[in-house]
Amino acid sequence: MLVPFLFSALDLVAKDMVTNGLVLHISYDIENIAWKQYQGEIVIDRYGRKKPVPAHGTIKLGKYSASTLLLTEKVLDILDENDIKATFFIVDYDDNGKKLIKRALDSGHTIGIHCYDHTYKKIYSSVIEYLKDRDMISQKFYEDFGIRPKYIRFPGGSANTVAGEYNNGIMSKIIKLNHDDGYIYYDWNVTSGDGSSLTNRDMLYNNITSF
Repeated sequence: MLVPFLFSALDLVAKDMVTNGLVLHISYDIENIAWKQYQGEIVIDRYGRKKPVPAHGTIKLGKYSASTLLLTEKVLDILDENDIKATFFIVDYDDNGKKLIKRALDSGHTIGIHCYDHTYKKIYSSVIEYLKDRDMISQKFYEDFGIRPKYIRFPGGSANTVAGEYNNGIMSKIIKLNHDDGYIYYDWNVTSGDGSSLTNRDMLYNNITSF
């Protein structure tokens, strides 16, 4: 399963950056071979394991931009052109975002929950506040599309150190509660470093191109 984000342009804006193109590097988990969900080329890694060959896609935006909607549209274009199915984790959205989500669903992609309000101080202030936020985005999605998402990606990830600054030990509690409520959470195994205020544009580029 591929687990990218609905692209957030906020990181570009915060770092005074724009882009005129996208390069998408898509890695597949080894388990996809055992599950017979991957039918492409296979290589042997240094440990003697069979691994799916990553896929690549590039696309031009036609202009320099940091638009969330434009970037997400282009990511969907790349996925559709390569017949790749992905999982997008969503935050609160407007009517334009709703159209993109519908397009993703119509293309066979999966939608998971990220959060309603991406404010760590608020959502991690208590278990009740986190669950309230989770249920708000889940209910909105259900009302719009008639589907209850079962996948979750926690803001900052399941092992983030930020949540503890507002409520020590909260992550272990909400991980258990989500499991009890039937949710499955996912983290990530590569990062561009865009979530750090210390990452500049050169570091971001080097991190992405070194995957």
